[in-house]
Amino acid sequence: MKTSALIAVIPAILGVADGHWIWARVAHNGVWQEPLQYLRNHTSPFCDEPLQPPGYSGTPCRHASWPHYAFDLPNSVRCGRGTIEHGVTTETLKVKAGDTLEVQQVRASPEEFDQTAYKTIFECSSGPGACCEGYGACSFWNGIEQPVDFNHWGPRTIHLSKVPEGQDVSTYDGSGEWTKIDTQGVDVVDGSMRWHMYVGDNNLPPRAPFKIPKQTPAGQYLMRIDLMWPGTKEAEQNDAQMYPGCAQIEVESEYTGSLPEGGVKIPEDLATGKPGTLMSRDMQNFQKVDEDYEYPGGPLWDGEKLVQDRPPAV
Repeated sequence: MKTSALIAVIPAILGVADGHWIWARVAHNGVWQEPLQYLRNHTSPFCDEPLQPPGYSGTPCRHASWPHYAFDLPNSVRCGRGTIEHGVTTETLKVKAGDTLEVQQVRASPEEFDQTAYKTIFECSSGPGACCEGYGACSFWNGIEQPVDFNHWGPRTIHLSKVPEGQDVSTYDGSGEWTKIDTQGVDVVDGSMRWHMYVGDNNLPPRAPFKIPKQTPAGQYLMRIDLMWPGTKEAEQNDAQMYPGCAQIEVESEYTGSLPEGGVKIPEDLATGKPGTLMSRDMQNFQKVDEDYEYPGGPLWDGEKLVQDRPPAV
């Protein structure tokens, strides 16, 4: 475990008071890779966004773990602020169509990462890519919150964008089409709704591995991971918060077909008002699932066809 290298990186990519999370680690067929290996790093703080969130009066610079919005720079919405600059120094993960991947988020106060307790955050005996096995040893801010939970609820999505012929994944900006291959959204438990990736009460979220479809054509891809906190329809300021990150992968495959047509463009199809970016106040409060709600990021590819991606009714 390259702990010393990690500690040097984490303070540069996490915010303090406004920190939420970044996608920090990838597992391939159950084996966790080094933190930030294969994931494009962020430029943090990043001071080049042309607009700031309504009502935001702080510094024009934003840290990696702070929210992203549809009105941010296109490259920021696709993979995170400044990540395009780090593609050339990011390794590319070689996978086979049908392989299983998993991603791990991290949020924490960076000034505490040089403390002994935090140096073990990625050394977990229980299987996840980051953990707080001592619980209290990894608490921060108010002494309760965990650095590996989600403090917002919403759908977590995985998209693939194939690198155009003649380009390389290390410099590809993701301006092509994106195909969604996985969604973790709403569960219905005892007649009530809950977001699968959000547990609340500072408990750890469930693990959520996913597969690269066996019908994925060979080639290089950007793999986008995001958990969106949709805006509230009734609110005056209702822009969804996004927390994107991108891994660079190369798929080995015997499939000779193409990806299905009908994916999405990012950021265009994640603009405020597009499917999945808004929900009612009742849905925000876990009281019901809106009848017209679709998960963001277009239809879901099941490996054979694109299907409408909607939550179950409550």
